[in-house]
Amino acid sequence: MLAVFECVALAVRDKGLRGLTELVPGGPYIFEVAQQAYKLLRERQKAAELREEIAKVAAASAEEAKKMAEQVAREVVNQGPIEDRLTLELYLTQMPGAVRQSLKRADDPTGKTVPPDFAVDEAEDLVKMLPARVPHFRPGGDLPGRPGWRLEELLGAGGFGEVWLARHSFLPHPRAVKFCTDAKVRAKLTSHEGRVIARVMEQGTHPNVVPLLDAVLDGETPWLMYEFVGGGNLTDLIHRWQALPEGQRETLAVLALKQLAVAVGTFHRLAPSIVHRDLKPANILFHVENRNGSGQSEEFRLRITDFGIGGVAVDYLRTNAAGMSMMTGWLETSLRGSYTPLYASPQQSRGAKPDPRDDVHALGVIAFQMLTGKLTEAPGTRFERELKRRNVSDTLVDLIGDCVDTEPNGRPKDAVELAERLGKLKEPVTQVLTPKAPVPEKKGEKIPPTAPATQTGAAASGNGTTPKAPVLSEKGALEGKSAPVTIVAHAVPAEPEKWLIPIRGVWFSRTGANADAPWIASSVKLPGEIVAKPGEAYRLTLNPDTTGDDDLAKLKALARLPGLEAVDLSGCVRVTDTGIMHLANLRGLKAVGLADTQVTDSGVTLLLTRFPDLEAVGLAGAANVSQTVVPYLARLRKLKLLALPPRADTIDVRVEFTKRRPACQLV
Repeated sequence: MLAVFECVALAVRDKGLRGLTELVPGGPYIFEVAQQAYKLLRERQKAAELREEIAKVAAASAEEAKKMAEQVAREVVNQGPIEDRLTLELYLTQMPGAVRQSLKRADDPTGKTVPPDFAVDEAEDLVKMLPARVPHFRPGGDLPGRPGWRLEELLGAGGFGEVWLARHSFLPHPRAVKFCTDAKVRAKLTSHEGRVIARVMEQGTHPNVVPLLDAVLDGETPWLMYEFVGGGNLTDLIHRWQALPEGQRETLAVLALKQLAVAVGTFHRLAPSIVHRDLKPANILFHVENRNGSGQSEEFRLRITDFGIGGVAVDYLRTNAAGMSMMTGWLETSLRGSYTPLYASPQQSRGAKPDPRDDVHALGVIAFQMLTGKLTEAPGTRFERELKRRNVSDTLVDLIGDCVDTEPNGRPKDAVELAERLGKLKEPVTQVLTPKAPVPEKKGEKIPPTAPATQTGAAASGNGTTPKAPVLSEKGALEGKSAPVTIVAHAVPAEPEKWLIPIRGVWFSRTGANADAPWIASSVKLPGEIVAKPGEAYRLTLNPDTTGDDDLAKLKALARLPGLEAVDLSGCVRVTDTGIMHLANLRGLKAVGLADTQVTDSGVTLLLTRFPDLEAVGLAGAANVSQTVVPYLARLRKLKLLALPPRADTIDVRVEFTKRRPACQLV
């Protein structure tokens, strides 16, 4: 690993360190650095040694990369300005992430291993593994506007912005955060596109859409937070499918197209419609599902990302075509294939208003690519002959032709109609995709285990054997679920249990089976010992005169207390977002009272994300909470009772909220 870091650092120094700060994505500087670094590496090492070095870089942790970058930058820029050393250090820190992005594939969606046929034979092979530029942010930095979130790894970068992997101090799953660093795009995000983004967030989750979980559209660098999907993207699957018999390939293409059409159609039938406008294989991720929980049977579920910002990406590309595409899927570079204008309808290319038939056109192009493997081509004037030569059925050829018709009236009116027409095709038989097992590099070498499917989207057999084949099934498209957080309730005790409540307040109980039963106050003085009985529910009302952030840290002791459904902090004027974070230690909360506390939008949104099954939320008098939290509240599908904060308690908000959650009582 040291050799790769050193040679890249020396190449950057030789070509001018200032080039890193002026780097244009896709420009000549990075290619010149790659050429020089490749020359230095081949002078030092043989091909097999270089392969081993790249494998070490791919497997390096963030801490290992940071230490190596500090060491090499100090040696290479030992006499230069401190600013140059820090710039080089930050660039080198991104090396493992960039290498992993280039190595991601269906066999290893983490990109932490090199494939059996991997080789670095020329500088062009190396340029794909170099960071695109020095990022605006640093690993370990805080996420602006959201306490507790830290940026862990740069997943991709381009002229439009950066995508980072972020982790929270108590939320169990990482997130993908997309920063917008382009000034023109920032302005668009905070105007029309901001309203579209809010509507996307209000729709909740769909099994084939990567959910948009949070967004901050003001400030110097707006960002969007998505669920992190660690698998590969449709590009990887398309490459893999080309080795299959033609009949199996068509079967998989039809099933994949059905998943995509059903998902996109959900947004097309809203009033008004939401059009993606940037559908392409790089924006279609896949998640490997484990149907039987044994690790022996997986299914791919396709998941579309970037709903809500497709128009921004398209407009950016229209004026910045020489750079990299808005490479999500986590910012896929145009060097790896898909480039947005390839999928745009003629009307979209001319700047016409968004139309669901634009997405239908893109799906037609994607269908053609799934069948042919030609990721750099769209259906041309002779595409029918191309597909028929591959024995694609006439009905599917005709449907693809309709999708890519140059006239919008010749296409299905939206993705719902496309899905209906796909359903009338000859019913495909689900086929099996057999992935190749990783091949040990040397005799006796152990194959590194992949991460569990639930975290990365990759199957983990754990014993070096070939896992049973994953399948792409229609069932996965219709029945899959995607929740931001899974709350696991603890088992209800068979016998009464004594619990020490370590904080001042009042303890209430009621029969758990009757949600309408009145709460009965306990005579136990808190702090004190209570008895938790099977079948009872409990509420803890904190003392407003004494409770502050530090006191709430004591709630960790109640993490496994069965039946604790409600926590009331009303009137606790010393409680801030810091204290609210401690509520995450609890399980199964159904009600929370935050009236007159000092919590802000950040604390409330984190709490709502942590507890998606809340039934009652009290925000009366919470003066620091704005209308920003309303979309999050609207996504609580079990919400029955809500007291709005004063800054959001308007007639318009009440009317709109009642439309979306008619079963919820506003007080």
